[in-house]
Amino acid sequence: MYDHNNQVKPVLVISVDGGSEENPRYYKMYHKTIAYTTKHFKEFALNAVFIMTYAPGRLAFNRVERRMAPLSKALSGVILTYNFYGDHINSRRETEDSELEINNFEYL
Repeated sequence: MYDHNNQVKPVLVISVDGGSEENPRYYKMYHKTIAYTTKHFKEFALNAVFIMTYAPGRLAFNRVERRMAPLSKALSGVILTYNFYGDHINSRRETEDSELEINNFEYL
């Protein structure tokens, strides 16, 4: 794990769940994953990149998912208003008024 200068070699480890929105095995995400890892590989002069995925249905073994489950349960049924001071989003679901968006966010 050390280079010729006795420094630790930098590596990047990415852990994603088995869902199609993040899984690099799905065609739609493949190009984004490659672009993301290539950019970081070059930017940080990495020696290795590892991408691991959880098999579908095995998220119970993911530490992050286990920590999020109680939070998800506590927040189920909670309704958060995004437009208390007015609607800052246009018909394409894009922010039109950044200041109004900040005010609505601070209300929460």
